[in-house]
Amino acid sequence: MSFLEVIGFGLTMVAYHLGVIAILMIPIAVFDPQAFARPYRTRQRAVRKRNGWCVECGYDLRGSRERSLCPECGELIERAEPTSANRSHG
Repeated sequence: MSFLEVIGFGLTMVAYHLGVIAILMIPIAVFDPQAFARPYRTRQRAVRKRNGWCVECGYDLRGSRERSLCPECGELIERAEPTSANRSHG
């Protein structure tokens, strides 16, 4: 007997709740399909900014001037505060 069965939460209840969640996600998928991509894009932009890349296209901007445009896509360069991970040790 599994833990879920012991507390009265059998497989049918799990399947039921997964079905309810899937049904509730249908309107989101229909009316706002970008909602599922937003968390990925937000994380991707943060990683690119932290590593010194263009947040739009991923071009390496570490040698570029501050407050200039990305030579690849023309996006304004936003600099992140240097961290120990991307600071040069020299």
